[in-house]
Formats: sequence, C-alpha cells, structure tokens
Amino acid sequence: MAIDVEGGALNPDEQMVFDHDLEDLKKASEALGLKGLEGRLKYGLDPAAMMVVGDTREEVERITKELGVSMMDVLPLIKKLHQEGPWGLASQLKAAEDPKIQTYLVLASICHESRAGYTPAEYIADRKRVVQELADFTPERFDEYKEKITRELKIESVAADGRVPIAEGDVALPLSALGYEGCVTKIKDMRFCQTSSIPDALLQNEGLSKGFAEVFNPAKDDFERVSLSDPNSAKGRVVWVKNEDIGKPEADMKPIVKRLYPGYVLAYNDEELAVRLVSEAIDAGKK
Repeated sequence: MAIDVEGGALNPDEQMVFDHDLEDLKKASEALGLKGLEGRLKYGLDPAAMMVVGDTREEVERITKELGVSMMDVLPLIKKLHQEGPWGLASQLKAAEDPKIQTYLVLASICHESRAGYTPAEYIADRKRVVQELADFTPERFDEYKEKITRELKIESVAADGRVPIAEGDVALPLSALGYEGCVTKIKDMRFCQTSSIPDALLQNEGLSKGFAEVFNPAKDDFERVSLSDPNSAKGRVVWVKNEDIGKPEADMKPIVKRLYPGYVLAYNDEELAVRLVSEAIDAGKK
C-alpha cells in the first residue's frame, strides 16, 4: 500500500525500494548492534546505512576495492564512528592516509542529514542522489569529496590556546576532519561540550556533585526532576549541581552541567566552563 506524503504518494516501485531498505536496515541494526539504524529512512542515509542498503552497498563495495581495502576492513571503523563519534580519530581523519578512513570520509561527504526529517518521498529522492554521488566517485576525486565535509563550516572563535573551537550546528565531523579533538557548540544560550570523553572527575574538580536526574514525562511533554534514589532516575540524565546544593530538595538545586553521553555534556549558558571542560578532557585523554 502506498504511503501518503506531502506532494503525493510513493509509486509501487518506490514503495518496494522503501520497504526493502527498511528491511535491510532492521536486519543490519540487529546483526551489527547498531541500535535504531532504520531511523535513517527518516533522517537520510549515513555511512553505516550506506554499507547495508541495496545498491548503495554495491557502490560502497566498489569504492573500497578501488581504495585498496574491503568492506570487512571498513565495517569496524564505521561502527566505531557511528557509536562513538569522530573525536578520538581526529588526527587520522585530518591526515586521511588510511584507506579505511578515506572510505568513511567519502561516505560522510555524501550524507545529507535532515534534522527535521524526510518524508518517504524526500527519502527516495535523496537516496537517488546518494547512489549517483557514490557512482561518480573515483580515487582521483578523493580530495574533492573530502573538501565537501568542511566547505560550509563556520567557526565563531577558537579558545584554550587554539584547541577548542566554538561554533553552531552539527560540526563534530568537519572540526575533527581539521584535526580538532573537541569543541563547544552553541544553541541559543546553551553551550554543549563535545570530545571523546568527559570523565566525572573533571566535573568533581569544578566543585560539582550529582544532584538529580531529569526524566522526560510524555504526559507533560517536558522533563521533570527526580531524586537519584528514585528507580525512575535510571531512565533520565544526571544533572550536576554545586556541592553546597547537595541536601536541598531537587526543586531548589541549580543545574550546572547535565551529562548527555560520555563525551557530550550540557554546560547550560556557561561558555567558560564549557571550554574548560573540553580542554581538560582533551588533556586527560592524553595521560
């Protein structure tokens, strides 16, 4: 049955492609341990998805052979980058000498992710573009493809002796491709710290302690605070507060830092703290 989308419905051939891609992505998600890979139908094919979807997989296999590696050589790297992000491989991404890294950069340069999400018809259109750009690649054009990754990057400033760029948007890959090992990203007055890992010890060194968890409540369409002793806290994200706030009711604690992932924390509107955490985390990772 056709799916109704803006601008019409998928024709039978497009529907068949869409359904087949969904099946490929679901199977790969389970087989490779890449949770939610089928979500690429909404947000656009990324390098991991390109390696498992029908005719994009065929083109990726051709590209790997022309670059002197195999799909099995590249897959562990793609999986690592998909799960951990690019910061830990910044020096290799900048040098771009390893054929496995080159393959990843080619695929990443072709990915056009939609934050708002594609309709099925838009996905099919973008999929055709992906297949064509993969087919157009030759090793002689590698520099051209790599340059696409950083073409639209805009860095507002660089702090911490030139080590921590401050920018807006989805900039992790382009910045790491330039050799940066972390950054601070801005969304309005929010400041997000990004690098390979930001250990709890760095937050403790800032005079902070785990205060409460924020758990999303669908009924309220908002986050609510729960005690870390509450079993529901395991479903949320830990918010760190000043040491002197410990012991107060959760509602009276002022959030300073919220951990989102091991190397990704929100420092709210404190840019100096955000820069400091990223810089110190980079140093800690070298010890």
